[in-house]
Amino acid sequence: MQNLIYKRNGSEPPSKFRKIIHASLLIVLPYIHARLNKILTEHEGDENVWWLGGKSHVEVWRKLNALEMYVKLAQMINFLVFIVNGRYRNIADRIMGMRLIFARRLMLRQVSFDYMNRELVWNGFAEIIFFLFPLINFSKLRNWLHLLLFSGFNSTSAQNRKKQKLPAITNTACPICGDEAIQVPYCATSCKHVFCYFCIQSALMTEPSHTIICKLCGETITRITRVVANKS
Repeated sequence: MQNLIYKRNGSEPPSKFRKIIHASLLIVLPYIHARLNKILTEHEGDENVWWLGGKSHVEVWRKLNALEMYVKLAQMINFLVFIVNGRYRNIADRIMGMRLIFARRLMLRQVSFDYMNRELVWNGFAEIIFFLFPLINFSKLRNWLHLLLFSGFNSTSAQNRKKQKLPAITNTACPICGDEAIQVPYCATSCKHVFCYFCIQSALMTEPSHTIICKLCGETITRITRVVANKS
């Protein structure tokens, strides 16, 4: 579609071997560099790195940073030269002697109006989404949907349990995040259900009225208190 192909010395097509080496320089080496950085980060603090000849972690990290600095310097020099003569876009192209040229000099590059219209519509739609998403309070929307769909059922079941004098529903997991290991437990003063402090406080702060509905019983929650374990 771009009418570009790789040529060697401006006329000869590159051999298969050169293409493989070129792809390795552009794909394999950056992947090895990223993996090596990740492994060194995971093994930070180890006295020696056995798979690199027993050298210390700091020494390997220092040599890798020096190599990365030299590569970036070479990339900058190559970019300045490319601005002047426009031959090799990156170091891999320069090493392999391969550069992009037009496949056909005289070519009518026509794009259908349907394709252009579709691209314009989707780009405009994506820009609208990217603009609106940060403005949407998803936490508040989720609480509103839960209140709309389940508040009637939960409140009715809670009233029936009170009429039948049944014990209140107890929870061992946070009703908001579902984590069984409740972090900094706080309970609602209205229904005594226990929540993670961050979950319940975030839900209360999200609502302008600072009022939410308990997802277990449908009771209105306006205040919370810290749960203190009994010391025996």
